[in-house]
Amino acid sequence: MSSVTPRASRAPRLGSRAPRLRLPIPGRDPHEAGRVVTPLELLYDLTFVVAIGIAADHLAEYVAEGLVAAAVIGFSWAIFSILNTWLD
Repeated sequence: MSSVTPRASRAPRLGSRAPRLRLPIPGRDPHEAGRVVTPLELLYDLTFVVAIGIAADHLAEYVAEGLVAAAVIGFSWAIFSILNTWLD
């Protein structure tokens, strides 16, 4: 009889992964000397400014049409979603 090792004791398959530790990423020190903003950070912030501007534009259009309840609900949901994404 040949000795065949069971599959579980062999090397892991291609699709399997070892569990990773999730460590918090420390923020940059705001009092760091010579600290500058990167273009990627500016683009990230600009994206959210545009998203809030679009939500405000839709709010104004709905209020002008007299749909105040729908405007407030939609704007509140949009702002919640945008800020939740930004803070994560």
